[in-house]
Amino acid sequence: DNKKYLFRKIDLIHVKDRDKPMWIYELIDYKKESDEKIINAADYFEKGLDFYLEHSWDEAIAMFEEVKLILSEDKPSDIYLNRCEKYKHNPPSENWNGVCLLPVE
Repeated sequence: DNKKYLFRKIDLIHVKDRDKPMWIYELIDYKKESDEKIINAADYFEKGLDFYLEHSWDEAIAMFEEVKLILSEDKPSDIYLNRCEKYKHNPPSENWNGVCLLPVE
């Protein structure tokens, strides 16, 4: 039962033989035992993703920085902070589907 667990969207990927990209998720915690900080970090991360997909780079950066204040070692937030900085200077097209176009570092 996935209502017992706390997940977050991590990234959009292309999947062979699929027209649309698919989300991959991370299992964060068992909901009933989740610390309020973890739930807040997941909420900030989700808001950051929404801004990211809307090309609102500064707003996305602010949300991912909020995650980092709560979870300083959060690697997905580091990745999105890096992407947002790069996309601010070289934005994807208006019809971009959210799949990362940047080279993997």
